[in-house]
Amino acid sequence: MIKPKAIILAGGIGKRMWPIKTNKLLLPFLGRPLIFHTLEAIKKAGIGDLVVVGRPAIISQLEKMVGFPDIQVVLQPKPTGLGEAVIKGLKGDFVLKGLKKAKKSQPILVINANDIFDPDLIKQIIRTGEEGKSEIIIPGLRVKEYFPGGYLKIKKGQLEKVVEKPLPGKEPTNLVKLVVDYFKNSDDLLKILPQILDRPDSYEMAINQLAKSGVKIRVVRYKGFWGSIKYPWDILRAMNLFFKHRFPKQKGQKPLVSGPVTVTGPVVFEEGVKILEGAKVRGPAYIGAGTIIGNQALVRESIIGKNCVVGYGTEIARSYVGDNCWFHTNYVGDSVLEENVSLGAGTVLANLRFDEQKVKSLAGKQKINTNLEKLGAIIGRNAKVGVNASVMPGVKIGTNSLVGPGAVLEKDLPENKFCYLKQSLKTRKNKKLFSLKNQLRQKARKKI
Repeated sequence: MIKPKAIILAGGIGKRMWPIKTNKLLLPFLGRPLIFHTLEAIKKAGIGDLVVVGRPAIISQLEKMVGFPDIQVVLQPKPTGLGEAVIKGLKGDFVLKGLKKAKKSQPILVINANDIFDPDLIKQIIRTGEEGKSEIIIPGLRVKEYFPGGYLKIKKGQLEKVVEKPLPGKEPTNLVKLVVDYFKNSDDLLKILPQILDRPDSYEMAINQLAKSGVKIRVVRYKGFWGSIKYPWDILRAMNLFFKHRFPKQKGQKPLVSGPVTVTGPVVFEEGVKILEGAKVRGPAYIGAGTIIGNQALVRESIIGKNCVVGYGTEIARSYVGDNCWFHTNYVGDSVLEENVSLGAGTVLANLRFDEQKVKSLAGKQKINTNLEKLGAIIGRNAKVGVNASVMPGVKIGTNSLVGPGAVLEKDLPENKFCYLKQSLKTRKNKKLFSLKNQLRQKARKKI
């Protein structure tokens, strides 16, 4: 039986990811970019022929990767959609060449590089395809909450239609389409896609046309773990999936410890980590190379990047922190911080609404229900927040922006802005004198 070729779609720009500038496929999880984990999962499923269709930033990273010598990479200069990406992957125009030409009869798998799932899903799809009863196999996952993706309308296990991004409450079913699609004959796609490339949903429309023409498209129910990064807060969901399903068995390097510290649960320390007296790290957690965990600091269920300083008395809980971030006496809860972010002493990133409702956050001009009861701040690279400032749940701060001391930030702050609190101070003569014989202090001292 001929093994399928995998076409990995990695050409998106993540327009919903503001204020995070890093391409989401290059976001590091457990020390390696997300695209690396995706390729590793595909390789574990037994797929040898890999074609990645990506933008220049992705290609430059793939050229540096070790462990994947036989990847072919196709350049997609502009984010023109899944349909054109699939055509490019099928036709070739390879930037890197290391594989033999595919056989004409070779089936293909179309996989979204952005998705996190169990490699067994690929095996399940291939097994179903090898049965030969259907020309196309696509997976569906039952969801409890609305997801901004494609939904499957099915009848007796066969696909009737893909409904792309219906409005909340208008979903035809609760079955979301995952992009791990098997095509026995890729020529079917090549005949239809070029005619409808002007549509943003050309790939889904091609599948719908094939279904309408009588091609048998079987829907396979997937019950494993799955995550997709569409919004910046999805980084936290992805982090939890890595902790639960892909946490490395190796413990990493041994940190340099100064005085008594507490480390519990699975924790990976990279080279050169220092932990100072009184600090606590509770796993699952990942601490990047060269990071310092200061006195009385607490890190739990978080990813901390390289060369960070988690200063005295800081608590970082269930958060994703990029490289070169600095903290001192802060609370950082359920937040996402890109690289080179600095929080002044006493700054708090609040993560829970007083009414305990799920946190909403803006994506463009649209307010999105994140379906998270706890969500802190989303902060872009090179941002700084002054001493004793507070950032309310779900608020985002753009790249290179500053929040002045004592401010309470309740709305998103765009890039390259300085938000500060303007206060008026008045001075008058003090008519009251306080002696060292203060009676209240004396009474309190005697009780100690």
